[in-house]
Amino acid sequence: MHHLRASSASLNTFLSRFVVPARLARLNTALARRTQRVCLVLDSIADPHNAAACLRTADGMGLQHVHIVNNTGRAFGINHTVSKATEQWLTLHQHTSADACIGSLRAQGYMLWATSLHPNAVSMDRVATPSHSRQNPSYVIPDTQKLAIVFGNEHSGVGEEFLKGADTHVTLPMAGFAQSFNISVSVGMALAYCHQLGLLEGDLGHEEKETLLTKWLHLSIGPTADHLITRWGVEQVRRSEEERGAHNKDGKQSQEG
Repeated sequence: MHHLRASSASLNTFLSRFVVPARLARLNTALARRTQRVCLVLDSIADPHNAAACLRTADGMGLQHVHIVNNTGRAFGINHTVSKATEQWLTLHQHTSADACIGSLRAQGYMLWATSLHPNAVSMDRVATPSHSRQNPSYVIPDTQKLAIVFGNEHSGVGEEFLKGADTHVTLPMAGFAQSFNISVSVGMALAYCHQLGLLEGDLGHEEKETLLTKWLHLSIGPTADHLITRWGVEQVRRSEEERGAHNKDGKQSQEG
C-alpha cells in the first residue's frame, strides 16, 4: 500500500509538469474542498437534462460521490451540454437496485435521508448539528455522521425501498402553491442547507486525493496523457533496475571484502 501511494504521488509529480500552473492550482484547490461526508443519491431519474443539472450542482457544491440507481436496463442518460462535463470530475457509483445502493451506503457508514412529502418529514431548515445550532431544531446530526441524501424520480418521487430504508424523511420549506421544486433545484437547496451546517468541508483522505489527481491530470492533459504515463512507467522500471543492480553490486563487494 505504501508503495502504491508513493507511485501515485510520483506519477502526479511527473504529470504536473505538463499542465500550466494555474490549472494545477485549480485542481488542487478543488481537491482540498471535496467532501465524502455528504453524498447524493439519484433514484431512477428519467430526464437526462435533470440528471445533468443534479451532477453539475453536486460538483459545484464540492461533493465527490454520487450514487445512481438505474434499473431500466438502459444507460443512465446525461445531457452533456447541461452538465458542462462536470460528471468527469465526480465519482459515479452505478446500482441496478435500491437495495444494492442502500447496502453499499450502509457498509460505508452513511445515514440515509429520503426527500419526501411525508407528513412527518423534517424540514431542512429545522436541522442542526452540535457545532451549528438552531433555535428549537427538529433534528440534530452528530458532528461526524456521514449523510446520503436521496432524490427520486421526477414523477413518482423516491422509491418505496428508499422510503422504507431511510433513517429520516426530509423536506424543503415551501411558501407557494406548488407541491414540489424541480429536482435539480431541490438538490441545490438541500446542499445549500448542508453547507450552512458545515457538512461540506473538504475531507477526502490522502490516498483518494492522489488517485483523483491522477485522473484529473489525465483529463487536463488530454490525448497525450496515456503516452506520458507509459513514458513515466518505462522510466520507473529503468530506475528500479538500476537501483537493483547497484544494490547487488554493493552486496557482492561486501562479500568479497
